Amino acid sequence: MKIRQKFLTLLLVIALAPMAIGTLVHRLSSYRLSKRMAAEFKEALTAREQRLLERAVADYGNILNSKKEMIELALVLQAREVEHRLASEPPPYTAPFFAGDYDEGIRLPPDMEDSTMHYKLGDGGKLVPKKITYAEQVYFKTGDADAFALTEDIARLSTMPEVYRQVHSTNPGLIYWQYTALESGLHTSYPGHGGYPAGFDPRKRVWYEGAKKADSLVWVNLYDATTQAVTLTASMPVRRDGRFVGVTAIDVLSSRIFDLLELPAYWAEFADVKMVFIGRPGTVFEGKPVIMAQKSYKKEGRSWQEPLELQLLDSEDKKELKALLREVDLGRPGVRRMRHEGREAMWAYGGGRDGRPFPVVILPYETIIAQATDAEKHVMEEAFKDLKMTAALMLGVIGVVVGLAFTRARSLTLPISKLADGARRLIAGDYQAKVDIRTGDELQDLGEIFNATGPRLREHQQMKQDLELAREIQQHLPPEGPPHLEGFHIAGQSVYSE
Repeated sequence: MKIRQKFLTLLLVIALAPMAIGTLVHRLSSYRLSKRMAAEFKEALTAREQRLLERAVADYGNILNSKKEMIELALVLQAREVEHRLASEPPPYTAPFFAGDYDEGIRLPPDMEDSTMHYKLGDGGKLVPKKITYAEQVYFKTGDADAFALTEDIARLSTMPEVYRQVHSTNPGLIYWQYTALESGLHTSYPGHGGYPAGFDPRKRVWYEGAKKADSLVWVNLYDATTQAVTLTASMPVRRDGRFVGVTAIDVLSSRIFDLLELPAYWAEFADVKMVFIGRPGTVFEGKPVIMAQKSYKKEGRSWQEPLELQLLDSEDKKELKALLREVDLGRPGVRRMRHEGREAMWAYGGGRDGRPFPVVILPYETIIAQATDAEKHVMEEAFKDLKMTAALMLGVIGVVVGLAFTRARSLTLPISKLADGARRLIAGDYQAKVDIRTGDELQDLGEIFNATGPRLREHQQMKQDLELAREIQQHLPPEGPPHLEGFHIAGQSVYSE
């Protein structure tokens, strides 16, 4: 590995190692802090939202029961007024508005207008406003009704719009239709409207049959015959001279029930709201939690002849559900964490003691902790931004280090390269080899020493050559061998100095 590469590696280690270690420590600390903060925030948020949800549902339950009692009281008033009129002498006969008049559009009340509450299915399944009148009611008679026999009852009921308006004014945003049907086949409804389907017979509707069979006020769910909207209908029998003669009823639009629940805007989209009651003894739903109203019942477009298939309140957590129903039976509202449709949810419920309907609001748990989740996500995003900034800074440092390594290492390696080149020339016998190093440091000192080395080596080499020549000359001075003299042994030795 060359000096430049070693220098680069050294600089990178010195510059990046502390930064990488600091970044890792900071990242781990931020992650742990965000997790701990998110857990604490979720816990506090869950407790707060649980109290808020419990309070909202308790208030909703009180409002619903209050509205239920008001509707029942209004229905009792409506039934009393119907009975009073049926027992009275008929007023002067006035031309009534029959369903056919509304459908044909030839003779209509002057205030006919598009309703903001009543809709029907138009072309392509699109909902369009239904034309109604709050000044008049509509009369409808079944195919087997005797028109002449109905004349007096038509006159008797002609003043009912005054009562209907009075009752409607108590809950204008909740009451959908008000109507009375008699055993004779006569049916009146308010506000006035048309659109009755072929084959319609009010005496065969569940609201009529239920009140007649129970001989008391009953609540039922059904699809409206003229709009296919889902309604909750309260109905009760009507008598004349103590004899059953028909049923009067009030429809409540199911979708308007959910408007009474005031939830925060960030909950409303995800909340599953249900109105539940425990089935009465002697019915097919005896002791079971029956969903009286829910958002899925709001789907319109079903046939008015189809019965509304009621569903049961259910959860994957059977044990928790039983505990919930026990508390409801004791009249205790509360909040439980249970599974709903495969995911964790918060169930808030009101008390349903003595057979009263009670609300259930199911909110996905992730919605409850959404703020905490968003906060955690924000912290993690900020930490990621810091990480990206750190990475960008490290890349910048690497660039600077590489630049420094190449520039500064060149100032180190270039003199060394000059020395190496000069040394090669010196080895080749060029005693005049010189290097030009002007770094102002030890490398320049080394260069000056190198420049002085060539002449010194040349002097030594010249001296060596002179000595070698002298040695050769001196070696030729002595004789090749000793002289031969009789009686003498002659020997000699010559020792040379370096």
